[in-house]
Amino acid sequence: MNTSFLSLSARIQEALPDVTTRARVLAAAVGIALSREIALPSSVVEDPTNFYNMQNLAGVRDAVGNINENIVLDCKDALEWTRNLWLVRYYAAHPQPHAYYGGDTGTFFESYFNASTLISSDGRALLEANRVALAILSLEVTASMTAEVARNTPPGF
Repeated sequence: MNTSFLSLSARIQEALPDVTTRARVLAAAVGIALSREIALPSSVVEDPTNFYNMQNLAGVRDAVGNINENIVLDCKDALEWTRNLWLVRYYAAHPQPHAYYGGDTGTFFESYFNASTLISSDGRALLEANRVALAILSLEVTASMTAEVARNTPPGF
């Protein structure tokens, strides 16, 4: 295992002793960390999902693959969490005025930011039930990725 990911590995064991939920929570933590790092467009785009796919998906796949080389990860779930949480951020920055009028089951804010549409009720329950572990792990994922970039950057760059 790459030394940049040793702390993350230890935190996973500490924060998630229950192996049955570990994979799901880890994928969500990776999604949170990556979705926070990806820039949003400065103005409204015609199709936010297409924009994400064209501008960000390749880099996200590389990042998820790099993490997966060091920590066993459900890559498909991590990619889905990253896209959906990025879209929630997009709609927070560029809200659609009609979003909260819909008949979905989410709270006002979940509807307003399209979270109730983008993230299943099971997914929202997972986030809520594991909020402390997710906060810790998403920060560790970010720190591990930052350390990995620093480790691979030649001096002077």
